[in-house]
Amino acid sequence: MLYKRVLLKLSGELCAGEDMPIDVRVVNTLSREIASLILKGIGVAMVMGGGNIMRGRRITTGVEDELAAHRAGMVATVVNGIILERALVRNGVEAQLMGAFPVAGFVDANSPTIAKDHLRQGHAVIYVGGTGTPFVSTDSAVVIRALECGAQAIFKIMTAVDGVYDRDPQRFKKAKKYTALSYDEAITNKLGVMDLDAFIQAREYKLPIHVFKWGKGKLLKVIQGEHLGTLVTQ
Repeated sequence: MLYKRVLLKLSGELCAGEDMPIDVRVVNTLSREIASLILKGIGVAMVMGGGNIMRGRRITTGVEDELAAHRAGMVATVVNGIILERALVRNGVEAQLMGAFPVAGFVDANSPTIAKDHLRQGHAVIYVGGTGTPFVSTDSAVVIRALECGAQAIFKIMTAVDGVYDRDPQRFKKAKKYTALSYDEAITNKLGVMDLDAFIQAREYKLPIHVFKWGKGKLLKVIQGEHLGTLVTQ
């Protein structure tokens, strides 16, 4: 195994069905893959997105409207987290929801010490609420939470593309895919898979980032050393 503890960046779209924002069957499939890693002794923490329900940056009718939308987007991650938590329990893994803001009876306030304790006990940790700050994407929360919980790598799980490209492969047929990429290249070329601030933080703390498309068995393959998608490192 390449890593003993990883942090997964899960987009909200991974919870969605074809005609509904949350499909319990889809979430159950996702949770089975995650549970299989944990039951093999891999520590797994997750940062949950909320784009299947609400994406704040899509609201452009004014600063106050955008502020409200970002707040709603942070709450949307809580909704996804609650559904994923239950699915993990169904698949034999205890899970703990932790957030940038507590939700009484549902989400505990974030605590790096408690999160590490849960991971040592073989529990999943699901981070919701992003950074708790509007106008900041969950990408920044990914690096922060990875450092807090002692993750050795970040897995950014994609739903539409299978790695990092020099331009949008859905719009440009000749887009070039990178199999490996340095932090500096990602920052200089402004490759949009993660926010630049997140790349800069990852570079500072030498956190490798694996970017690949969701699929059955792929999490384990990357953990076992198989190269999928794009690896961003030094």
